[in-house]
Amino acid sequence: MTIAAGYLHAGQYRGAPLRLHWSLPVGMFVFTRFAAAPLAWLAFLALVLTHEAGHAALVRHYRLRVVGIDLHGLGGETHWLGRPSLSQRVAIAWAGVFAQGVALATVVLLEAAFGPARDAWLAQIVYVYTTANLWMIAFNLLPLPGLDGEVAWMIIPAWRRRQRPRVDGRLRRVAKLHVVRRADTVPDREAMVQAVADVDRELRAITDAHNAAADGDPPPPGRGGAGSKTRR
Repeated sequence: MTIAAGYLHAGQYRGAPLRLHWSLPVGMFVFTRFAAAPLAWLAFLALVLTHEAGHAALVRHYRLRVVGIDLHGLGGETHWLGRPSLSQRVAIAWAGVFAQGVALATVVLLEAAFGPARDAWLAQIVYVYTTANLWMIAFNLLPLPGLDGEVAWMIIPAWRRRQRPRVDGRLRRVAKLHVVRRADTVPDREAMVQAVADVDRELRAITDAHNAAADGDPPPPGRGGAGSKTRR
């Protein structure tokens, strides 16, 4: 494990780097009502990862590429590359909340079948997957920049017309995913130059695609797209 820019590089999730921000323990503490309940903290961590896994699953379903997952105190971010359609972007935005909804329904059904949790530690876990889960869903669906609600509510045609220019503008900026290297690794200058060239091509591809869409022309063939990030 290595630390860079406030993130702990904790391994990989299905081939994508998984990083934990220093603010993650703060979020665990707040969303568990400031209780000293390690199992509830782990439940919060699992819930956030479930949300991001929902995003990542749909990104891969649309044959886009997940390049990293970050978890922090307010949730997380799934970084991905590709050129999805508007409907695909909306579906990806809803996927994280849908995964949380599945977790919520599962715990509610188990509680209905076996009765309320009598153990204090188990009750904390149930709280995380029910009450705290609902608060996290409501917060994340606020139509604010950086939250899933900014794109998710574009499922409504009127909201789509109003929000699309701003969201498309954000897609012109490639999210910087911190690359964590081993301390004893010697940087490869040719690889760095190639990476910069790749990013430049991706930025040009995004600009061309959005300009073509604005002019009503089909996007230029044979060019790759660049990425975005879905925030928790």
